[in-house]
Amino acid sequence: MVVSDRQEGPRGFRVREAAPGEAGRLAALQRKCLEVCPDMDEQPPVFFENPGFDGGRNIFCAVDGEGPGERLLGYALVFRLPDPAYLYLDVKVDPGLPDPEAVRDAVFERVLARAREIKAGYPPYQETLLYGCCFTSGAASLDYLAGKGFTRHEPLCVYTMVRDLSEPVPKVPIPLGVEVRPWALDTEEELSRYLLAHNASLPYNYLDPEAFRGLLAARPATVFGAFAGAEVAGSATVISGDGVGTIEYLFVSGPWRGRGVGRCLVRAALRHFVEKGLSRAELAVATENSGARALYESMGYRVTREAVSLAMHL
Repeated sequence: MVVSDRQEGPRGFRVREAAPGEAGRLAALQRKCLEVCPDMDEQPPVFFENPGFDGGRNIFCAVDGEGPGERLLGYALVFRLPDPAYLYLDVKVDPGLPDPEAVRDAVFERVLARAREIKAGYPPYQETLLYGCCFTSGAASLDYLAGKGFTRHEPLCVYTMVRDLSEPVPKVPIPLGVEVRPWALDTEEELSRYLLAHNASLPYNYLDPEAFRGLLAARPATVFGAFAGAEVAGSATVISGDGVGTIEYLFVSGPWRGRGVGRCLVRAALRHFVEKGLSRAELAVATENSGARALYESMGYRVTREAVSLAMHL
């Protein structure tokens, strides 16, 4: 289905695709929404210029007026992820509007149509979920999606866990024969070795080679590997920025699980953050992954918020 660029909405406003150079306006409206949902993540303007938005075709703006006097009332976006099993949805409406639901409904219907258009381009056998993620302070947004037929999707529900890096990093025993060290991944051979170990350890969370290359190119990242001779026992990728250190892609190979390799990798990451002069460490862990949560808590992390994901099949 093709959706026209302009569509008259109720009460005189209209809905259109995002225009080039509009990222700042979208970010400003998002910041305004932080006033009623303070634990929401704030995205910088560059976020709205991500290629996953197909040059603005995947962002719909509700506006009134024309030209320089036009006012942004709300927006809805669908983000095309590397994994075609998921499309990410977000809807934001100016909290000061007297009738926000009319605007919310208008942009939601447009973005839902666009999501179905994207899905139509995937292979017929591909199942795709459209999902939205809200923190617990955003109960109204959760209720809205539930009213549209979205239901809780546990695999995408996550806790944010935070650690104060001024607290001492605990010592942990290193398993006999294991060495933890930075892993350069500067050759195709080493990158293939990493991906083989990751995907064998987490077959339900396949890591696409191009997606991982993109992450390493886009952000300053350090990869730590745990090695038992030539065998990869595990790995953790750490990201540093704005005074915060983040652990991503932590995995432990099957034969080494339950032997302390994960804690050694977390300790290496924390020491790296301290050496960088960072003040806080933060990560996300699936709410259903009680083992990972216990591991991080043993290393000083604490749950600070919960993000609930609701999804629907397209």
